[in-house]
Amino acid sequence: MGHLDHAALGWLTPALSYVMACTGAALGLRCTVRALAATERSRRNWLVTAASAIGTGIW
Repeated sequence: MGHLDHAALGWLTPALSYVMACTGAALGLRCTVRALAATERSRRNWLVTAASAIGTGIW
């Protein structure tokens, strides 16, 4: 079995993870604000987009 070094890239992996989580959260919140001003079908689409952005960014 091979050796797995979790810190091989140093600070790069945690920094990229933080940036991705912040970007996903900001995009999700922005889509949610747009959903407040939208009509029925458009509102649903904005909320699905917001949920996807937040879920993907945090995951």
